[in-house]
Amino acid sequence: VRMGMLHDAVRRIAAGPKPVVAAVEGHAAGAGMSLAAACDYVVAAENARFIASFAKIGLIADCGLLWSLPHRVGHARARDLLLTARTVNADEALRLGLANEVVAPGATLARAIEKARSYATSAPLSIAWTKRALAGELDDLDAALKKELQWQGELRGTQDHQEARDAFLQKRSPVFQGR
Repeated sequence: VRMGMLHDAVRRIAAGPKPVVAAVEGHAAGAGMSLAAACDYVVAAENARFIASFAKIGLIADCGLLWSLPHRVGHARARDLLLTARTVNADEALRLGLANEVVAPGATLARAIEKARSYATSAPLSIAWTKRALAGELDDLDAALKKELQWQGELRGTQDHQEARDAFLQKRSPVFQGR
């Protein structure tokens, strides 16, 4: 039951329609690292530490980390982190791509909220479809190009796209409704 609930959460984070921003203070270990890696953007405090300690306790990575970590840091780096179970500090997490930015301790939540607000200015349907595609619906170039044609055509017919065009011509910020 516990794993099923965690898997549902990871699916909603990685492929759900809304961007998810993580704020990491202190340690993100095991499932905590898995949840952070599934997020669209990770703000880490200077004192943050990431560890996928599964190999040290006789288990395999869970909560989607076998999928999300290679997507974030590449296969070779993910392999090293998973097989060594070593601790990664915030600066290395930034260099590897596990974190998107590093801020002072205590500032992560405010920065994460600020980043989330920046995502909120984008068209919700565009964001939702992009997240769905990046979560694995497109495994090869030909499939991506085929879906791109289909989805662009569908999105061109939305009210949000019309609003974006109108706003551009009127030199104002668009107000999206998710329709």
